[in-house]
Amino acid sequence: MRTRRLALVVAPLLAITGGGISLSPAAAAPPGGPPADSNFQKVTLDDFPGEPISLAVLPDNRVLHTARTGEVRIHDPRSGRNILAADVPVYEHDEEGLQGIAIDPDFARNKWVYLYYSPPLNTPTDDPATPDVNEGDAPFEGTAADFAPYKGNLRLSRFKLDGNTLKLNTEQKIIDVATDRGICCHVGGQIDFDSRGNLYLSTGDDSNPFFSDGYVPIDERANRNPAFDAQRTAANTNDLRGKLLRIRVKPGGGYTIPPGNLFKPGTAKTRPEIYAMGLRNPFRFAVDRRTDDVYLGDYSPDAGEANPERGPAGQGRWMRVDKPANYGWPYCATPDLPYVDYDFATGVSGAPFDCDHPVNNSPHNTGLTRLPPVEEPEVAYSYGESAEFPGLGTGGIGPMGGPAYDYDKRSNSRTRWPSYYDGVPLFYEWTRDYIKEFRLDRHGDVADIRPVLPSLVVDNPMDMEFGPRRRALRPGIRRRLLRREPRRAALPLRLRARQPHADPEDRRRPAGRRGTADRRVLQRRHDRPRRRPAAVRVGLRRQRHGRLDRAEPHAHVHRERQLPGHPEGHRQHRPVGVGRAAVPGRAAGTGRRVGGAGRGPAVRVR
Repeated sequence: MRTRRLALVVAPLLAITGGGISLSPAAAAPPGGPPADSNFQKVTLDDFPGEPISLAVLPDNRVLHTARTGEVRIHDPRSGRNILAADVPVYEHDEEGLQGIAIDPDFARNKWVYLYYSPPLNTPTDDPATPDVNEGDAPFEGTAADFAPYKGNLRLSRFKLDGNTLKLNTEQKIIDVATDRGICCHVGGQIDFDSRGNLYLSTGDDSNPFFSDGYVPIDERANRNPAFDAQRTAANTNDLRGKLLRIRVKPGGGYTIPPGNLFKPGTAKTRPEIYAMGLRNPFRFAVDRRTDDVYLGDYSPDAGEANPERGPAGQGRWMRVDKPANYGWPYCATPDLPYVDYDFATGVSGAPFDCDHPVNNSPHNTGLTRLPPVEEPEVAYSYGESAEFPGLGTGGIGPMGGPAYDYDKRSNSRTRWPSYYDGVPLFYEWTRDYIKEFRLDRHGDVADIRPVLPSLVVDNPMDMEFGPRRRALRPGIRRRLLRREPRRAALPLRLRARQPHADPEDRRRPAGRRGTADRRVLQRRHDRPRRRPAAVRVGLRRQRHGRLDRAEPHAHVHRERQLPGHPEGHRQHRPVGVGRAAVPGRAAGTGRRVGGAGRGPAVRVR
């Protein structure tokens, strides 16, 4: 197969290298500087994957990717086909559905694939016969009996992959995380492993942010749906939501607790699975298996500016989690940025919360009253330019914790990434449409921020993963769809080093067998297309089309809606379908059932 150099106009892509930023003495550029953007190429794997959420790269370079509506697809790089590996029955409402996917560290032997999903259970759902009412929407006000039917859970399970089929009848249940269904927002859902085989799972605070003026949802009124109080979850030591969990999966399913979590097993009013707490929506993180540090991004509330009566403006956060900690939500954004206690019944503000000695007095709290002190994140930023981190630019707030590249000198791959990126964690911003490299000093603090492939367009990066051969980046795409912009689709794709000798220190190394890319990123579109998009446009040379199972439907039903209380920096238009598409940390809606997810042709571009 001939390789052609292409650029994508219709589908903005993720990128992987950068230059042109002034470097601090503490983090000077390696000799030779960053590799040129022209040393990388993009390969589209699937340009219409439904409502894409997450991906995982198999040892043979096939790529699993999920849609929130339950589909697990597998891309075969040899044939270009995107095959439906499984259609998982899921409960869909707001952000709930099928979330994260990962493969077992010993996948080559045991074939286990991990999924985090919402099982249907007996939760009320919408009745199509009553178009003016959505019975799947939980009431905002009522009694405990009114809210009880909407108690559910998200589930982490694993399944065997047999060829291109994910065998749903091989399910081993691992852990359930409670949820309040029928109301938005924040599910988290990323899965990863450390070097010891411990499994990490991120969970959102499962709290509605749209009736607290962009500040903290801590509504304690007795008749109010508990989902309006984030103290019951993220600040609750006896609840798994708003956390980073760390467990050890048992051979037959279930789990044990590894040593070193935040609370020892047997501690009253605590859950020993908790590694980090005080998180709002830790949608994306990655474990650096050389150090077992966790690079985690946590989403911000939406306040556009600080209010002395309520608290700071929205703050995105990036943490290098190297020990158990409390990161403060919903009491503090950082140890120096407390929110203000607020009585939703009277509309009266109290005192700022004490970040050194936080106290959870919510009537919805089932855990400890006195909480661990708030830990400082490595990076915190708001909508304007950050004095400490100007390299982050300005715009919305959608932090995503990406992986660090593990360079392998022994590899003969022509498409591996150069040593310039060795050990460097990548950060991607869902609202600002870029990828950055975070250069850390010897203390693990961010000393410098540099762009990654600045000449390539990135649009709503959704998920990133380095494959097993450590060669290249596979990004997926989510298109930004604004009100008068042509409708576009979403695609997972691959970025890989183009030239066989991109790394100067390997010029004498034989090229060996040509490999495929190793870093994949999944990006989701922000609205459904009204017409099938062109796969490749102006200035592009198309190599070939992949093939998609024709049994899959192609119908689209969609509409746009304004998200309440969102500053202009946030994306404000999204699809509203059966259960509604999940925008990480930003979804809202009435729950009106409008239509299903659309799908279209796969495109492979080099």
